Amino acid sequence: MAHRDNNSRREIRQGVRVLALSWVMALTTVGGWLAGWALDRHLEWTRPALSIVGVVVGAAGGGWYCYRTIMKVMRE
Repeated sequence: MAHRDNNSRREIRQGVRVLALSWVMALTTVGGWLAGWALDRHLEWTRPALSIVGVVVGAAGGGWYCYRTIMKVMRE
């Protein structure tokens, strides 16, 4: 019975970790946009160049983290 409980707990932990990835993607993308937006305003640029770069970098960073997390969960 104890072995079965440990497997259930591990599966729940893995499920929660994977479900949290949507928040990671959203927060890294929004965080990149906010950082770029702040720099655009600070530099008084009329084009949102750094905002776009921030979104791309944030999404790429979030995607890399999600990939690593999914690969780790699959190995367990």
